Amino acid sequence: FLFSYLSSMKKSKGAESYKEIEKSLEGFDRGGDLSESRLFFLSSWNRSIKNNEKSELYKKSALENFPKGKWAQREKLSEFYKLKKLNERVDFLNNFNNEFPSATGLEYMRGVILGQYIEESQFRKALNYFEKQEPDSFSSYPVFSSIHKNINASSDSLDLLDLILGSMIDMLRLKLESPTDKKPVSSVTSMWIEKKAVALASALDASAYVSLNMDRMDTAKDQLEEAYNLSKGKDKQVNTNYGSILFKTGNLGLARKVLESSIASGFQNPEMEKLIKDIYLKENSSEDGYEDYFSSIKALAMDNLSNKIKEKMISESSFGFTLFDTKGNKVSLSDYRGQAVVLDFWATWCGPCKASFPAMEKAMAKYSDAKFLFINSRESGEEKLKKVANYMSENDYPFHVLMDEDDSVFESYKIAFLPTKIILDGNGIIRYKSIGFYGEQELLDEFEVLLPMIKI
Repeated sequence: FLFSYLSSMKKSKGAESYKEIEKSLEGFDRGGDLSESRLFFLSSWNRSIKNNEKSELYKKSALENFPKGKWAQREKLSEFYKLKKLNERVDFLNNFNNEFPSATGLEYMRGVILGQYIEESQFRKALNYFEKQEPDSFSSYPVFSSIHKNINASSDSLDLLDLILGSMIDMLRLKLESPTDKKPVSSVTSMWIEKKAVALASALDASAYVSLNMDRMDTAKDQLEEAYNLSKGKDKQVNTNYGSILFKTGNLGLARKVLESSIASGFQNPEMEKLIKDIYLKENSSEDGYEDYFSSIKALAMDNLSNKIKEKMISESSFGFTLFDTKGNKVSLSDYRGQAVVLDFWATWCGPCKASFPAMEKAMAKYSDAKFLFINSRESGEEKLKKVANYMSENDYPFHVLMDEDDSVFESYKIAFLPTKIILDGNGIIRYKSIGFYGEQELLDEFEVLLPMIKI
């Protein structure tokens, strides 16, 4: 109840509510022993009203009084990702596991370590490490990512990697066909099953990649066909790989159908575009008519996207702000009244944020009548301005970056994840929110449909 009350107060009154919120928090801190969750609540809310000193005191109390608690686990866990050497990560995980045996994050750390063995082509050690783990005790994402990034036909001992992936596929297939875990109460059954199917599809896709590099074309084709069916054509990478292998094996008709369906559904990348063009040339012996052909597929995608965007359009009041940019100039949101404005919330530690920047640069160049403001929030470490300015300079990005040093704008707009883009019309009304980054073409298509809708 208190959280909802304080949130409502902060939303309606902004900074004017801070004194009142502080009094409420003082009442919540009744003295004596406080639970870890209560200390976390007090620390978080004091931070949100810029009472950083008191926030740190509550955090210190939590760490001292609950040395095995969730907060201590999180603080300790962050150290793992600062390590680079594989042996140091292995030692850290062993010690962390002994200290916090039931901690969250153990599975992902194990996956990172297994993935790093693969990145370093230590396949025998990867297999030994894998065999020492419980079947469902590690995250598969870092493993599959490492395979796609680092494996090629010249890699030695791929049969060892094949053993790892075979075991993972067997485990994930069993979880899909005969689940023993309980469905979370908040999950819809169909979504719960679909998530398991997608996990198996990802494993089959990674295994197919290894099979291809072992010159086992038929095996790879069968694996990708199953992955495509399991993911229901909604996985861009699987769609691309399945279309590619169908093309290589001469099934041009099915390859074209897979790729057309993917692009029309909004799942597209440059490799897919090249493939579908190669198929067209193979079938027609000429480029004549290709542009019209591809435009007709793309038109379906844009129609579908337009309908989705219209369903998500909103009309909410924005929050005015004034921040300094990286050159020391004061910038206010009101300076751009009359223009559509894109607020892109990001941080230098945020991988998806940085991955989206080449696409954002293209969008800026194309939609010069809109104003793009890149709001650096939740930045970590010291010398934030220097870190941000160096990053922009090193990558030669022409972005107008504003420094949200105390995260006040981040909090005003209730940002939960980075990257998040807030799009305002010329009257300063919030019309759309976009969370995450799913690929360059997806982002550019989203702007192509959305920005013409955002008028004064």
